[in-house]
Amino acid sequence: MRKISVFVCALCGPVWAASVDDLTYTISAANEVTITDCLTTASGVLEIPEVIEGNPVVEISNGAFSNCVSLTDLTIPSSVRNIRDGAFEGCTGLTAIDFPEGITGMSQNLLRDCSSLTTVTIPSTVRTVRTSSFAGMTSLTSFVVADGSAHFVAVDGVLYSTDLTRIFKYPEGLTDVSFVIPDGVEVVEQNAFRDSNVNLVEVTIPASLTTIGGAAFQQCGSLSTVKFKGAAPSQSNRWAFWQNSQPITALVSPDHAASFGGDGATWNNHLTVQVDVASDGPLITSISVEPGDAATLTILGSPSTEYTCLSSVDLQAFDPILTTPQTVTTDSSGVASFQIDASELKKFFVVEGASAAE
Repeated sequence: MRKISVFVCALCGPVWAASVDDLTYTISAANEVTITDCLTTASGVLEIPEVIEGNPVVEISNGAFSNCVSLTDLTIPSSVRNIRDGAFEGCTGLTAIDFPEGITGMSQNLLRDCSSLTTVTIPSTVRTVRTSSFAGMTSLTSFVVADGSAHFVAVDGVLYSTDLTRIFKYPEGLTDVSFVIPDGVEVVEQNAFRDSNVNLVEVTIPASLTTIGGAAFQQCGSLSTVKFKGAAPSQSNRWAFWQNSQPITALVSPDHAASFGGDGATWNNHLTVQVDVASDGPLITSISVEPGDAATLTILGSPSTEYTCLSSVDLQAFDPILTTPQTVTTDSSGVASFQIDASELKKFFVVEGASAAE
């Protein structure tokens, strides 16, 4: 083991922080340097040298900078090819880090608990990302992917595969209350939404999704609703929604309810299934026209929900004209029947969701 001491002339400006005293390193038989440790008392800005004792710095070992809580800005030289697990874990004061082109992976727990970082830039040469790399980054609001990447892309700060079929990481620091996973995404990777900001209460899952990885939605502090546009994903890890602080409802369409076990079932060990048609309006299940232009209309909507029935709004087939607008409330099965004036079967009929009944 050897140490390198980094000093700064007080008149030369803060190229390196004067309090970053020691890096510990080894030199291999191939004359290559691996950084193995940094004093946890190091503070401020640090630029890791590209060459030490005439030898290139090529690797940063496991946990080398872990818990250096006072480091604020770290530059890694282009000579570095490998950065091992947990290299910067617990650097809570770090606000900027510059990863070089040439590294091929973001290793496990790489930036875990770096709670002051707001942006992470993924070099174009990175081929693999361990999503645990970004756990506990409570201020992270954006990923940026360098031009030329063949494997990753960032859309609105969220990290995806370049073909947009896999979502790798939703930044924990985003403050949106809802998020819609884009159509075409097939896989939610392990830890993708884990520990998401307490503002996130609703996520919409596209019909294209087939796989939800382990702990994908674990410990999402305020998540209460997951809307599924299609059938239940064929592969969903049983711990995907584990350790959330409140019950989560899976809102599913009537056409796909059976794949989730039906209304009221428990899906994936942690979600309560609720059949939901409110987003498209309740379904008209029958119309019975009676003598004197009276008719009975039966609808299927969300359970115990109040709907407002409006006249003169086009929908699909015809419009039994209501004598006056009225509200109806579905029962616990989502069914309601009510009288309408069917004297002019000309136009169309619509039922629009109002507020949930008390």
